[in-house]
Amino acid sequence: MSRALGPPGILLRCQTTTVVWQATACRPFSTSSTQCDKSKRERGLREIKTLDPSKMSQMGQQVFDISGFITACFQILSSSSQKKKSAVQVRFKHRKHGIQQTFPSGSIGSLYYYRPAPPMPDIAGGLRFRSMPHIDAFLDGKDLLHPDGSPWQVPLCKLARSSFWEPVRSKLLEESLVDSTVLADLIGLKMSIKGGHRYLYSLDQPFELDMSAGTFCKTLISRSIACQFVWDVTDISFITVGERQRNDPSPYTGRIRVRFELKTLPDSTPALVVRVLDVLTPVECHQPNLDWIKRPTPGELLSRIRKRTNVPLANLSDDDFRPISYDLQNRKCGKDIAKFAGITMPRSLGLPGILLHCQTTTVVWQATACRPMSRALGLPGILLRCQTTTVVWQATACRLFSVNTALCCQVECSGCSNIVLEFSQTSSAQYDKSEKERGLREIKTLDPSKMIQMGQEVFDISGFLTACFLILSSSSQKKKFMLFGPYKHNEGRIRQAFPSGSIGSLYYYRPAPLMPDIAGGLRFRLMPHVEAFADGKDLLNPDGSPWHVHLCKLARTKSWGPVRSKLLEESLVDPTVLADLTRLEMDPKGRHIYLYSLDQPFELDMSTGTFCKTLISRSMACQFKWHVTEMFQVTVGGKQRNVPSPYTGRIRVRLELKTLPDSTPALVVRVLDVLTPVECHQPNLDWIKRPIPGELLSCAKNRNYYQPANLSDDDYRLIFYNLRKRKYGKDIAKFAGITLP
Repeated sequence: MSRALGPPGILLRCQTTTVVWQATACRPFSTSSTQCDKSKRERGLREIKTLDPSKMSQMGQQVFDISGFITACFQILSSSSQKKKSAVQVRFKHRKHGIQQTFPSGSIGSLYYYRPAPPMPDIAGGLRFRSMPHIDAFLDGKDLLHPDGSPWQVPLCKLARSSFWEPVRSKLLEESLVDSTVLADLIGLKMSIKGGHRYLYSLDQPFELDMSAGTFCKTLISRSIACQFVWDVTDISFITVGERQRNDPSPYTGRIRVRFELKTLPDSTPALVVRVLDVLTPVECHQPNLDWIKRPTPGELLSRIRKRTNVPLANLSDDDFRPISYDLQNRKCGKDIAKFAGITMPRSLGLPGILLHCQTTTVVWQATACRPMSRALGLPGILLRCQTTTVVWQATACRLFSVNTALCCQVECSGCSNIVLEFSQTSSAQYDKSEKERGLREIKTLDPSKMIQMGQEVFDISGFLTACFLILSSSSQKKKFMLFGPYKHNEGRIRQAFPSGSIGSLYYYRPAPLMPDIAGGLRFRLMPHVEAFADGKDLLNPDGSPWHVHLCKLARTKSWGPVRSKLLEESLVDPTVLADLTRLEMDPKGRHIYLYSLDQPFELDMSTGTFCKTLISRSMACQFKWHVTEMFQVTVGGKQRNVPSPYTGRIRVRLELKTLPDSTPALVVRVLDVLTPVECHQPNLDWIKRPIPGELLSCAKNRNYYQPANLSDDDYRLIFYNLRKRKYGKDIAKFAGITLP
């Protein structure tokens, strides 16, 4: 039918976006002629007669109002042919994930070419927009600024290298605003023209650092070299979880003005450090257990603690900190940065760093010379991999050398010979075992009614990342089992320490009568002694939910076998319940949030926009992921991108079944209570109706960048999860006991 009617294939897709529809789908149905279309387009263009500020009054350059536009179209008039015009489009700014901003109100003025003032080089120039009521007020006007206060500018490097900006490039050469040799040098640079480059023309050039981003990308550029490098300045985002490195968001907020400096490390290796020039907004940490960076002070180097610890920064001395550095010898872009700075790198010995030091980096370990050497030495398999981390090296690789006698070996490689490596361990295994048992806590019973009779003790686990317990079995008083109970992982999978005041003992929580037996689990009761169990309270997570190891995890995970045996021994759990949970088809990995019925209330954090729930019973389990704010998908460059939720606030909701107009069952969200006010920090993405207790969660029917601030109820539709078309729809319908049409 699409071939018969002629519309593009995009109209046959089940899902599309407003932007794609407006840009592509509507064109085949246009009834106006080509000449009419052309005249309409030209009517909206703005003619640029000159880019030289000194000639604007003479040439009669006009000013234009581009307020509220996402893109502004301009015609570049060529003096060689008054009838020949070339159009270019300028955009204000891309947000993260490709979402665009409109030009701010009061954007009245004209484009011009900015010539940098000394000592900045010629390549620091670019196309700017001067805000002014008329051309004669150019000197009194101001450049258009980004929200962060930096000037809006199209850099000269982009003007030189992109074919899109050819009309502007020709105009610059025509008016002798740019030397042709400068453009030729920029075109010859080896660099990608894609992506948002942030240029630095010297290492000591000041720039603004947003601590909430944690990572920044800079391009060091001159007429002879360009080097783009990414650096996580907060130096804390990479952690090891399950022998894998995970990248976590920065826990800091605030903005500082900084510059780079060269510094020599203790091993004579050159490195980049960060000098703080000014604190623009106060730097704060919203995750105290990850507060590892010293508060920036103007004139000092940006520093972090030498060893990650739970000790507050206020209790640390200056000797406990070290400068945050970018090692030019071992980091990916180090050689290019050194070349840009005009320094010579010291020659490497070639011996793999993992055999010389207890700590190493991924880049050093990637050397191919490491692998044959590790085979010759008979090192464990983890050392044969191309990549490893400091944590893995310390936890696994060093154990190879934990013997009573010293290990001595000779190796030869390029650049060195006859290097003797010695590894020794003087402590015995018996000593290590006694040290471990000293920190264990004995659990005699998990039944609250038997704690006084059994003489159960209470334990203080405050400040520990993991608490180790011994489960005592009545069948054999000498047989003990060891388990570890982590407090909680945050979004970045970084473990948090147990909070202060965590004094009490483990016990098995039996669910209330209305809840099923599988809702039980292991909890920690806060109490000064076991006689005060009834007056105590359960340990809570930071979000207010009880700290809880679910019965499903206790039943299905091997490491919780001691607890499982204790529950059966004390008849706290029916063995048939454990058997049913063991047979469920579900992924044991990950952090499951369980719902035992569709109408079970739960908390929804609007700042995440996505939640993952596991619907569970004794006969089935269904884990599904739902972008409740699923409208935050936009098309950029022909690809769909998920955009982070622009909302903040927490609401209490429950799921409900509802039949759509086409008789398809779907899930909807009923708002029960507003815990914290829901607000939107991006007005151009404010598409969700403010949640009201008792109503269903709704969003705007037509979502575009010019959405009015106030809409009527008829302009909204329900947010729903189609059970017939979505991935987990069949499993959810089976759990709810309904049959899909």
